[in-house]
Amino acid sequence: MSRYKVVNLLDVDDATGGRAPGIEARFGRSRLDSRDLGISLFRYAPDVRSTFAHSHKEQEEAYLVVRGSGRMLLDDETLDLREWDVVRVAPEVVRAFEAGSDGMEIVAVGGPRPEEGATASPAPRTGRMRPSHRLSVVDDRQDASTSLNVVRKALAALASKSA
Repeated sequence: MSRYKVVNLLDVDDATGGRAPGIEARFGRSRLDSRDLGISLFRYAPDVRSTFAHSHKEQEEAYLVVRGSGRMLLDDETLDLREWDVVRVAPEVVRAFEAGSDGMEIVAVGGPRPEEGATASPAPRTGRMRPSHRLSVVDDRQDASTSLNVVRKALAALASKSA
């Protein structure tokens, strides 16, 4: 590994591959040849919500809003975010994002990549994120069939609240 490396995150390929309309995700860890540091750029078009929420077993992360504004779901809490807000998130906290009317760009920083990676679960698809929208997603500490059933129930409950 070299002593340093420069990478422009806008030169990193968008990892969503068009699977998440209105969202770009550019992961810099491998391009930086980093052993202990992950850094990523997420760009959300205006009023776009994350299509997933995620948590970790071990990896703490920090998110810095570098442009725009929006909201962040942290377990059952929703935070309003604006430019230059930074949020540190403990590994086990389920997190997701929603851009405001001006869109939102976030730089995410994480420590060494744990072997387990992240656990992703569907985020709410209807309504706006609100504290009353408890997203009952699960993390990688539960088995996959239980996870899927909990997520299905959470999305059904959320859809019925919005109807």
